[in-house]
Amino acid sequence: MWIIGIVGGICAGKTVVAHEFTVLGARHFDADKVAHRLLTKPSVADDLTAVFGREIVSPEGGIDRKKLAEIVFQEGPQGDQALRRLESILHPLVLVEFYAEVRQASREGIPALVLDAPLLLEVKWAKLCHRIIYVDASPSVRAERARFRGFDAEGLSRRERRQKSLEFKRLRADFMIDNTASREHVQAQVERFWHLLFG
Repeated sequence: MWIIGIVGGICAGKTVVAHEFTVLGARHFDADKVAHRLLTKPSVADDLTAVFGREIVSPEGGIDRKKLAEIVFQEGPQGDQALRRLESILHPLVLVEFYAEVRQASREGIPALVLDAPLLLEVKWAKLCHRIIYVDASPSVRAERARFRGFDAEGLSRRERRQKSLEFKRLRADFMIDNTASREHVQAQVERFWHLLFG
């Protein structure tokens, strides 16, 4: 089974590309969704509260993701340290789920699993992948998508500064998919890559 990693800028449309692979028979592992689900586990919430304090607890008693993001994406050494502490708690748990998904997909005869993780290169998960795809989109398109998701320009820029540069990601990739134009254009590129793997 092929493991395909997806990288790109924030709001480049990596999840859209991953979905197009599922149409062709791949399995999609969305690391962000897994991490968000893990935040609802009492044991994880307790670990995070012990590190970051009660201020990240919502009125309902769960983890307030927005408040947690404000802490880990703040500028400077404090933000860097907070992000590392968050990753040290969540990433091992996400990897456990990833390996379980790989085993399940293999048992089912799934030909490929798409690993969609925002910090795939930063946390050295590229070594888990047989191929890396870079999803490209113009800055204006990404900015518009970011606004739709509730990010302002400064919030988007602050998050991107915590990641590898777009050029680094582009150079690390084996294949590029342009997601600036239509969905049909994306579908055609995904199909081309799929045929390169499976004929």
